[in-house]
Parts: sequence; C-alpha cells; structure tokens
Amino acid sequence: MKRYKQNRSGTIMVLSAVMLAMLSTIAAFCMNAAYVELAKSEMRLACDAAAKAASINLGLTGDETEARTRARQICQKHTVAGEALRIRNIDVDFGHASPSGSGQYTFTEGGTPSNSVRVHASFVRREGGMAALPAFGSFLGQDDFELDQDSIATRIDNDVCLVVDRSGSMAWDLTGDAYSYPGELHGKSIIQNYFLPPHASESRWSALSSAIDTFLSILDANPYQPRVSLVSYSSNFEFGDFNSLVSSIDQPLTFDFDSIRT
Repeated sequence: MKRYKQNRSGTIMVLSAVMLAMLSTIAAFCMNAAYVELAKSEMRLACDAAAKAASINLGLTGDETEARTRARQICQKHTVAGEALRIRNIDVDFGHASPSGSGQYTFTEGGTPSNSVRVHASFVRREGGMAALPAFGSFLGQDDFELDQDSIATRIDNDVCLVVDRSGSMAWDLTGDAYSYPGELHGKSIIQNYFLPPHASESRWSALSSAIDTFLSILDANPYQPRVSLVSYSSNFEFGDFNSLVSSIDQPLTFDFDSIRT
C-alpha cells in the first residue's frame, strides 16, 4: 500500500502568529498596568505635597484661604500622566484628626481644633482630562483611565513643659553681678532680700515672666495649641515658717494659658 506524507509546511508560522498575538496582549496589559501604577504614584505624591504645604501654611498663618492657595500652587507643579494636576478651593478641606483605638487617625471635616488638611484630586480637573492608555487601548476595550486620590496631612501638637528657676538669684538685677538687687532692694541685706518678692520690672524674675508671657501669646495666636505645664526648681530650704522645695509641678498640663501666667 502506498503511503502519502502529510504536508505540514506553514504550521509553525500559524503557531508563531498566535503566540505573538498572545505575547503582545500580555505585554500591552503589563505596559498599561505599569503606566496606571506610575500615574497613581504621581497623583499620590502631588496630593501629599499639597496637603503638607497647606498644613504648614495654616500653622504659620492661621489663614485657610492662604492655605488653600498654597495647596493649589504646589499641586499644579506636579504632573500626572504627563499633564499638570489642578485642584479647586473646594477640594481642600480642614478639620480635626484624632487617634482611634487601632492607632490610626480619623479625620472629621470641620472639626475643632483644626489640625488637619485633606486634599482631593482627580483627572476631572487634570489638564487633558482622563489619560490615554499607552498600548492597544482600543483593542483591549478601554482607551483611557481615571484616578481619584485623597491625602490628609495632620499636625501632631506636642505638649510643652516650661521649667523655670525660682531660686533666690532670680531676684537679682540684670547686670549679671551676684547679689546685686534692683530698685528698693538695692543695699539691703541678702537675708532680708531673700524673703522679699522680686522687683516687678527690673529683676531676673520679671524678665522671665515677660518672656513666658510672650511665648504663651505666640501659642495663643497659633491655630495649633498644645497643652502647657509649669515646673519650677530651687533648693530644699527651711527657715522658720518658710520652706522651699527643690522642684514642684506648679501647673499640670492645661490649655488654659492664663493659669500659667498667674
């Protein structure tokens, strides 16, 4: 019986074409996925920078309008998928963020005291709108993509403890000379002056009080107000009914700065 050999010429070309199409599709998916992830990173970076800039500006000026303007300026300096990213004033929100039981912070829009800024961005306000996929968008059934991003910058206020010297030397004047007392205390005995109040305007104690008042006034004007405590130190001393402790907590942590001043 005569056998006929099968004609398989061109089979490898068909297989190669199929494999090439599959590899091209996989490559397109990978390129598009990488491009989208890059755009996500760029948008996250832009939003984070804008939120941080607004938070810093708000802390320095206390002006929400100026903080919004700064956020928009910083955001526009960043490009996402090749185009500048723009945000509007309504995309910048202010509020309060506080830690939850899990250790994460929860943002409350409009909450007080204001310590957080949230920035929202999307391709809706990006120059050029939605971004086109780089590879085979029409073939894969999606020509473009859109992204949204929220970033929150929170300023964590630190508690402040003022530690002051209340020893007898704080009644001296500002000349730098030991046991040199100002005003009506000048010329009196050291023991006598030790038990008298410091001079109201020319003593080291008055200068310290003025410095503390200035410091607290700056904190009062800042939208981010920490708690403040007052601790003083001297030396253990007893003389009749008079006694002095080496250190004392004169005012625990408080938001009431007037209690520190008094």
